[in-house]
Amino acid sequence: MTTQGHNLPATPTAETYGALEQAFTFFNDRLFDGRLMPCVFVLQRSKTTRRGHFHAEVWQNAETPIHTADEMSINPNTMQGRTLIDILSTLVHEMCHLEQHHYGEPSRNGYHNKEWGRMMDAVGLTPSNTGEPGGKRTGQQMTHFIEPGGAFEEACAELVDGGFTIPWLSVDTTPEPKPSKPSSKVKFTCGGCDAKAWGKADLVIMCGPCDERMWPPELEEEAA
Repeated sequence: MTTQGHNLPATPTAETYGALEQAFTFFNDRLFDGRLMPCVFVLQRSKTTRRGHFHAEVWQNAETPIHTADEMSINPNTMQGRTLIDILSTLVHEMCHLEQHHYGEPSRNGYHNKEWGRMMDAVGLTPSNTGEPGGKRTGQQMTHFIEPGGAFEEACAELVDGGFTIPWLSVDTTPEPKPSKPSSKVKFTCGGCDAKAWGKADLVIMCGPCDERMWPPELEEEAA
């Protein structure tokens, strides 16, 4: 395989971004009547579980700054371990944001409104904040599920059956969460009225109503 227009061998960069460009062009034709303008693709890692993001008109042509392009990012940390159809559904999810920006009325930054939801329905993706049927259709953090037999599923099957693949998938570089530090405070309990208080283990705490000393659980038996 060679890069288009050159006799250079394809690189991981060219193959990966070329696959995204190919999928974008295919779905633009099949699901959006070819009306979406080309965008700049970015593979951008995130510490969150966010799978993709859309930024409107954040690129300018170096020679003609009035010519702008949108940015569409895919989080490579979420690609490994997902099926190809799921990865491509994230691409189309972001394409709906692109469509709404140019042909609809998007809400405040990051909010998924009813209009966007209808655009998703039209391409065979159902908005859901849980990713399952019955989830909320609008909100700040939104995902989707694929409508069985819908337009996206049928188009995706055609694309994949034609041999499409994304040849490079990143490993997940999200760092493991740091273990929480053990609390330096313990719970004290009054043996008379069962009142509770929190403090360092070596404190002497008295229950006002009972005028009794309160003890941590591990010392209650010894104090009894």
